[in-house]
Amino acid sequence: MLSPRSWRWAAVRRTGLVLILTVALTWVIPAPVSGAATDIPDGFLSGEAHALRVRPILGEVAPEPKHRLRPPAARVAAAAMASCDLAQVTKVGAVPSTDRPDDIPSACVVNSVHPSTQRARRYLLGPSRLTGSDVASVRVSETRVSRKATPTYTVGMKLTDRGATAFAADPSTTGLAVVVDGEIVPGTLSTANEPINGGSELTLTYGAKPGTLSRAAATRLVRSIDQARSEEVIGFAEQLTMTREARAIFAANAPRIDDKGRFAKDCPIPDAQDTFVLGCQGGDRIFLLRVDRPDLAQIMSVTAAHEMLHAAYARLDPAERRRIDRLVDEAFTSSTDQRLRDLVTEYDKLEPGERRNELHSLLGTEATTLSRPLERYYRRYFRDRTRIVEAFNGYQSVFDALRAQYEQLKSEVDSLEAQLQGLSGQLDAAGGEADQLAGQIESLRSQGRIEESNRLVGTQNAAVNRAHALADRYNGLVDEYNAKVNALNALAIAGQQLDDAISTTVAVAPEG
Repeated sequence: MLSPRSWRWAAVRRTGLVLILTVALTWVIPAPVSGAATDIPDGFLSGEAHALRVRPILGEVAPEPKHRLRPPAARVAAAAMASCDLAQVTKVGAVPSTDRPDDIPSACVVNSVHPSTQRARRYLLGPSRLTGSDVASVRVSETRVSRKATPTYTVGMKLTDRGATAFAADPSTTGLAVVVDGEIVPGTLSTANEPINGGSELTLTYGAKPGTLSRAAATRLVRSIDQARSEEVIGFAEQLTMTREARAIFAANAPRIDDKGRFAKDCPIPDAQDTFVLGCQGGDRIFLLRVDRPDLAQIMSVTAAHEMLHAAYARLDPAERRRIDRLVDEAFTSSTDQRLRDLVTEYDKLEPGERRNELHSLLGTEATTLSRPLERYYRRYFRDRTRIVEAFNGYQSVFDALRAQYEQLKSEVDSLEAQLQGLSGQLDAAGGEADQLAGQIESLRSQGRIEESNRLVGTQNAAVNRAHALADRYNGLVDEYNAKVNALNALAIAGQQLDDAISTTVAVAPEG
């Protein structure tokens, strides 16, 4: 998927780190355990995604209330939890565990250790430092204290660039809990005595008795964490009101959100002169560029819909494709959207022969109004297509509004510049007239023609006053002009920052 370019930018790539969950302080003998990395995550079809959180432990809290809280007590408990203050939560006492729908990464929660342990302790946990979206890959390795000893197992998670950067901002590895689907993984409550390994690999080591994590449990954990990596894209399916057919197509293409460095490799089509590449589909894979700016975050969901429609188009039988191609051609021919026409022209350059395929995705995600046959067709994939168009208009309006401000201000600057040029000519003329009259007066007085010179004094003074007035006006316009130029430059910087968020091209800084 392409997006129009507005300003140029530069990017910085970061090196990923590795986060390791270890349940035995021994050496590791690599022994990959078969997981389910190639399976379709459960949540794509059910809508219930697995969730991974790595949260700081704020302290232990009282056991789960035996009875459901009445509304007033529930509100007090919710406020105490939202405060992230252990003292307030302890004072309230009866605080229920956080339900899955309320497991928001940015909020504090109360989670318990998985009930497989003898006593399910509960803890107040802070905002999540990492989620499944921050995990690039997950693996299991076998650990033995000797060749003949009973093995234990370790689960390792390699972080994405974003995850590594977020974790590097606070490298502390003490007081953390790994939470999967709202339950703290047994053996992952960290203590203050654990080592921290720095360098290109960051290792978190969790104390636990040997054998706490069995092979079967490790395998289940890897499967859950691996599927939790798709939590964000599974959320797109819900946001986009994808039908079950669309979810199946989306899932079959193993969609993945890439950081910029990885995206440039997975989607080798470079940004063109007037466009950005936001996603690509092919080889039963969908890759989406990660966009972290909140006001542009909807780009990812719209791009997900765009790329899913490419996969859907590829599955159409020949007769149905011919029908849809005809409807798409008619829609494009009747469209007055110049932006759409410019974008299709760009696609024609990058992907010759794929116009109908691209229009099939563009119209389905960006066109506000379509013919009834086309709307009926897109209902195969989206229960409410207007949600996608609203998301598209939401992020597109950020660019359009900034561009409109820039163009309006640029017009005002150009107008002021023209006024300054005109005033400059008038100022020069008035000053020249005043100087000329002053010269005549001086000449007349040198000849003793005082009465004649006095008759020119009023005219000369008027010319001087006119020049001063023009100078004052000119200087005022200069101040206004400079203020608008500064504002214009600020808008240009803001535009470049927008470009920074969605471009994968690395600009080389000028020397000197």
